[in-house]
Amino acid sequence: MNVTAEFLVDSLGSNFYKLINRNFVNERSSINFSVIKKNNENMNIIFGLFFLAASFTILTSVLNNFDNKVYGQVGSFLTVSGSEYKDVRDSETLHLQKFSLGGWFKTGNNFSENGFIVNKGGAGLESKGTNLNYGIWMSRDETINAGFETEDGQNYVVSSVKKYADNQWHYVFVTYDGKKLKLYMDGRIVSEAVAEAKPDSTGSQPVRIGANSFNASKFFVGEIDEIRLWDRVLTDNEVNEGYLFNKFNIRDQILYASFSSEKVPVPMNIPVPNYQDNIISDFLAKQNKDLTSAIQDFDIYQKSPIQDFAAGDCKQYSDKLPVSKIKSSGALSSYPNKNVNDGNLDTRWSVLGLGSYIQLDLGTQKKICHAYIAWFRGDERQMTFTISISSDGKSFKKVFSGTTSGKTESFEHYSFANTKGRYVKITVTDSTMNDWVSISEIKVNGLPLSFTPPPSPPQ
Repeated sequence: MNVTAEFLVDSLGSNFYKLINRNFVNERSSINFSVIKKNNENMNIIFGLFFLAASFTILTSVLNNFDNKVYGQVGSFLTVSGSEYKDVRDSETLHLQKFSLGGWFKTGNNFSENGFIVNKGGAGLESKGTNLNYGIWMSRDETINAGFETEDGQNYVVSSVKKYADNQWHYVFVTYDGKKLKLYMDGRIVSEAVAEAKPDSTGSQPVRIGANSFNASKFFVGEIDEIRLWDRVLTDNEVNEGYLFNKFNIRDQILYASFSSEKVPVPMNIPVPNYQDNIISDFLAKQNKDLTSAIQDFDIYQKSPIQDFAAGDCKQYSDKLPVSKIKSSGALSSYPNKNVNDGNLDTRWSVLGLGSYIQLDLGTQKKICHAYIAWFRGDERQMTFTISISSDGKSFKKVFSGTTSGKTESFEHYSFANTKGRYVKITVTDSTMNDWVSISEIKVNGLPLSFTPPPSPPQ
């Protein structure tokens, strides 16, 4: 979490310095202070503070007005590596027409497809109940995007101009009041658009942190922390205060997801407000006089903690699966389909005609969860395609649909929910260049059905 505060430091006689950026790194056991000289001389002073006895700390501020404000926690954060995510199960409370959604993130990843930081509804189909209710994601060009879809699948999106895959903590926030969609980065508005549309709030998907809510795809890679959701629109000043001081008005806040490694028991004599089952642990608040005359900290523990779908057996232990046979809808004689499995990126399978497919037979049923595809001339064009899996080679289930990055001829990684099957079919439906379909190499990763994970090491 990147916490920004302002202090004036009287140092070296009449020189004043402004402390402007506190960047918590390395599980937040170390704090970097960047100090800039007020008379415009460039100067950086780095102070390392190491906490030896505690695994996390509580950041507090001495303020005169505690009226209904929340004070943030400094501790662990969620790290996702491209195959894990966290869910908050669906409830009517989370179905929103107006919203404020935000949190902290850090990444230096080169994304081959959009990576969701947080969303409900996700990306997939365009029918009612399957559209994006609200969400924030990083695109392939490293900009930040946020928005929603209507029931008929119309997109309303605001995007940053600046790129944010710089391996620094950033604070992202999106609000929608029924008329205007606003995107904030690090406390300031960077994009806004007139929307005047109704988000599709009819879906039963969870609020998902780190991946596509519709299915297990479009994974974020990096760190995420302190995801917050309101059933109202925060003002510009409220968003800015959240960034500068980690101070929030909790009125109509319906979700707060933090990822501290430790819990503080709820004091039994402190009344805990009812924030519905989807509010989760690590919520540190200051109570106002309506609840108690004293200002006290407490954690809220609810019945529905975040569900952790971290990888699973297939995601965690998968390896390249052997291919016994390959078939395709067609091929040039000089570029046969067997070339996708020869381990050579300089050869390829090619066929003329969008809608063409190539199908890999794994020999027996497997647990399948990853595909790696190297696209011929993949740095010059984008291909729209689907991945489908079948147990009998006749009835296929689509597990992935998307578009290539257009940036590389090397392998691009596509991850999806663990699926049992023997046959993997890749179908190309569109191209930004021409009607040729060409793939240099394909790798499918998974596990035997009989796989048993190794025992956990002793604690």
